[in-house]
Amino acid sequence: MLIAVVQQRNSGLPSGKITLPRRSSTVHAKRCLAYFPHDGLYQINLRDRIVEDSNYGGCNKGDCSEGENAAAAFKSLGVALPAGFTGYSDVFASYLANGGSTRTQGLDIKADYAFHFHKYGNLFLTMALDLNRTRLHHNGTDALGENYLNLHDITSITTDYPRSKIILNAFYTVGNWDINIRQTRYGQTTDMMTYQDWAPSSVRYSTTQFDQFIQSPRWLTDIEIGYRFNSKWHLAVGANNVFNVRPRLVPAAAAYLGAMPYDNRASQIPFTGGYYYGRLNASF
Repeated sequence: MLIAVVQQRNSGLPSGKITLPRRSSTVHAKRCLAYFPHDGLYQINLRDRIVEDSNYGGCNKGDCSEGENAAAAFKSLGVALPAGFTGYSDVFASYLANGGSTRTQGLDIKADYAFHFHKYGNLFLTMALDLNRTRLHHNGTDALGENYLNLHDITSITTDYPRSKIILNAFYTVGNWDINIRQTRYGQTTDMMTYQDWAPSSVRYSTTQFDQFIQSPRWLTDIEIGYRFNSKWHLAVGANNVFNVRPRLVPAAAAYLGAMPYDNRASQIPFTGGYYYGRLNASF
């Protein structure tokens, strides 16, 4: 599949627009009550966001005019296509434009509390909660009267991010020993994925039909145990994502060449799994 990132006026694509810096406004209200708790409400407006328009190319029900326009964009950049080339269903072009405006509203809450057990040590508890929602409230149109953003593009800036995140942390110290346990919950993400090479030909690489993929919420557990030898040396062993939790696998029809089993656009948990380590700290 050929993909070009272009902004040409003579390519047959919508005439290029000058890409201007995005504009933003933020409304933030915060309340802090001494040590416990802290919370804040916020709203962020981004106007004229710089987005990638990936709607042009391929064939739609036998009409390959967009694929031909995308091929013309290649030619305008000096890229020569093979003589007699007719594979316009696999040619796509994209460009950058000030194509949409979004509004993000959210709430942050953090609470801390400490227990002092004297000779039995100290326990520090922390809870953090983030709730947020991003919505598209303006989708611009190009010179052909078509929206800059399709469903695939919209989810990349609205629902590819978890709407909630919860962090629960407990840090306990006694004598020279310390232990930290953290539980993190990442909320659901939703993506409209492009049908890839294993999908039926009627929807393959479509810019209007997509495969909705929901990444269910995930809990990750981190743990670390440490020992302080003296004021300068501290040894710790631990694990991030101790239970080796991974994201859901995407459907075969949306996995490019079968080599991309995870949704790499979703900003939820990493697909690398557990990480186990030992650490020696020195303070001078």
